[in-house]
Amino acid sequence: MGLAEWLESFRELHERARAGKLSGPDLRGYYDSRDELATALIGAQRLTLDPALPARHSLRVARALQVDFAMPGGKERCMTLDLSLSGFSAMMGKQPSATESLEATLRMPDGVPLEGRVMVQGARRQGASHRVSFAFKQLLPADEERLAFVVFDVALTLLRKP
Repeated sequence: MGLAEWLESFRELHERARAGKLSGPDLRGYYDSRDELATALIGAQRLTLDPALPARHSLRVARALQVDFAMPGGKERCMTLDLSLSGFSAMMGKQPSATESLEATLRMPDGVPLEGRVMVQGARRQGASHRVSFAFKQLLPADEERLAFVVFDVALTLLRKP
């Protein structure tokens, strides 16, 4: 099977998984294929895989989602720059403390907010703003799966035939 056929097969599996129509070996096959695609894309991004995590946790895609942070001085709203199952980055006016754990609410494409705690992983100044990377502390399995659909939707859109 060539790459184009494999991608088409994966797209069909992805849509069936999104519709909740996979179970047992088919669902396991979908997860294995998702990791296979993530591994290939991470290699193309020249990133290093964390051997302790499935590849799908390391795959980053450029995706803007509104995110609201509950900060000690009030709320801050911004947009994500990239997204993965492990976390996201965003441009912020004020750099949070490197030791802060923040409550973050992402506005998801399905209309149901994803809420969770995030930790600052790194930050760098870019002009008057700060690009801040966050890691999710712990996501519910259902929220992680919703996030995975967003990440792989973006990846499949980028791999779509012209």
